[in-house]
Amino acid sequence: MLRTLLVASILLLFFPLRAQYTATVKTSVTKSEISGWRKWSNGTCSINYPGNWASEGSGPNDLTAAFTSPTDSTNRPRERVEVFVKTAGGMSLADYAKRAEQEVGERVSDPKILGANITDDAHTLEYTGELNGHPVQVKQESWLKDGQLWVITFTALPVRYNEMLYVADAMFASFTVK
Repeated sequence: MLRTLLVASILLLFFPLRAQYTATVKTSVTKSEISGWRKWSNGTCSINYPGNWASEGSGPNDLTAAFTSPTDSTNRPRERVEVFVKTAGGMSLADYAKRAEQEVGERVSDPKILGANITDDAHTLEYTGELNGHPVQVKQESWLKDGQLWVITFTALPVRYNEMLYVADAMFASFTVK
């Protein structure tokens, strides 16, 4: 009898807490969110991005495209997704992965690598650090195709990173090389 009451009590607490956690940490983009998305393309690659984000175009250092989340009433830095393309110069993905992990300290101060993974076709790197006086958390995915190295990064404040990661993951998944 006591065991039954204990199990019932745990279940009564578990489901409301699970629902609260599920409601606060999104893991996928809903169909209604996708319908408001736009497609960016430059003839060599394309990526989908939320319609309320700004497309900033290309820039220096092999930056092919950049997208930033909408501004709000705070002065916090906005979430950002960037696409880079570089000539691989004969480098393998494993060579680039090793180099990328070594160069994290050149991109941010006080770097800490949270995780790195390499498969046959992709390298994923996640790290934290400080950029322009703000703490940041970064997810980076890299692919090697036809002698070109394609790199996508998602940068956010650590307090917003998990909340916005599902959007970045949807953008990463939509990326294609032509």
